[in-house]
This record gives sequence, structure tokens and C-alpha cells, in this order.
Amino acid sequence: YGQKDTKLADSVHAGLLQANTGLKGGNVRYGNFHVLRENKQPSVLVELGFLSNPMDEMTIKSNSFQSRAAAGITNGLANYFK
Repeated sequence: YGQKDTKLADSVHAGLLQANTGLKGGNVRYGNFHVLRENKQPSVLVELGFLSNPMDEMTIKSNSFQSRAAAGITNGLANYFK
């Protein structure tokens, strides 16, 4: 878990917050997942909600949420690579 991952995660998180997705205040934290741990490039795992939660599921299925989330992630990535 390196600084390269933290900077990318912070940037994507900021993009999601600015996109007004209506997501509850999640945060950036480390997860010891193989897909992240073994990746030599900066990497993040984004959780936008949980399908086991009926309200999250309904939100995640909406086109407007998906568009805002995609824009937030895109803007976060664009800011990271500037």
C-alpha cells in the first residue's frame, strides 16, 4: 500500500463527492485485496453501494446515479493524471 495508491484513491474519491452521487460519506482506506496488492501500478477498488441493501440497489440501478458516478470517477482520474 503505497503513496501512489493513496493519491489516486483520494482523487477518485474527491471526484465522486463532487459528482453529487448522493453516496453516504465513505472514505479512502486500505484493503488487502489481491487485485490491489499485486498490482504494480497505482490502483483503487471503488465500491458504490451494496446490492444486499435494497436502497443501495435501487440507487445503483438508476441511470442518473450511474451517469454521475461515472462522471465523478472520470473527473477524479483526469485530476490525478494532470
